[in-house]
Amino acid sequence: MALAGYSETIAYLLASADPVNASIYLANLNTYLAKIVENTRPSATEQKILSGIPILCYFRIKNQAVNWLCMDCIASYP
Repeated sequence: MALAGYSETIAYLLASADPVNASIYLANLNTYLAKIVENTRPSATEQKILSGIPILCYFRIKNQAVNWLCMDCIASYP
């Protein structure tokens, strides 16, 4: 998830620039990442609906389509 990657980078940069408060930045990062997962996870009903749909997807999003959306990726393309 790109949003998580950006957040981790920002927290790392802040912690590196301000080591005294590094633990605060990392704690805030963990709280934020948990909220992202909680608020973006498809419901059981959505997962059931999506799992029956075969898709052709761009190779860069195959991991998200299969593992996060539970879709059936029959092939990917570059």
